[in-house]
Amino acid sequence: MGEVTQLPKKPIHRQASGRGIVRIGVRTADVLDDPDSVKGWDDEELHRGRRRDKNGKFTGRDPLVVPTDCYREMMRRQLSKAKLLLVDNLEEACKALTEIIASAGAEDKDKIKAAQLLIDRVMGRNPEHVEVNVKQPLFLGILQGGIVPGPLLEIEARRDDSDIIDAEVIDEEALEWE
Repeated sequence: MGEVTQLPKKPIHRQASGRGIVRIGVRTADVLDDPDSVKGWDDEELHRGRRRDKNGKFTGRDPLVVPTDCYREMMRRQLSKAKLLLVDNLEEACKALTEIIASAGAEDKDKIKAAQLLIDRVMGRNPEHVEVNVKQPLFLGILQGGIVPGPLLEIEARRDDSDIIDAEVIDEEALEWE
């Protein structure tokens, strides 16, 4: 089932436990059951988080919650449009950066930033390597020390007790130790 994203318009009534109960419409439930159904929605429907009625109008109240799949599809479309716009204007963007670099009136910091942007886009950024050292918390070491590893349990289970014929429980306190 899909997730639901809350819109910040109206607060949800909360129970004492902190959980909230929201009634959702049939169409919202359909989206939760089939997240791919939002691919057929237009941009306005995605923005509002609900479908138009059969007359092509938005009637009724806006939903309190919107399926996360509506939001994801809306963002996917917006990023796709932005990428197309960037591709269409890439040459002009490169020209603008080279003009800033060649400009006598631009400050050095602006020239350096424009050059760095151009280099990063043409040659690609150098990968950043991050080294992380994590010290194990003391309580975790204590817990791990008290846990019996799996192989010992397997050895105990495979032990051959076929030579034991009979056994008797003896009260240790009744025995006298010399």
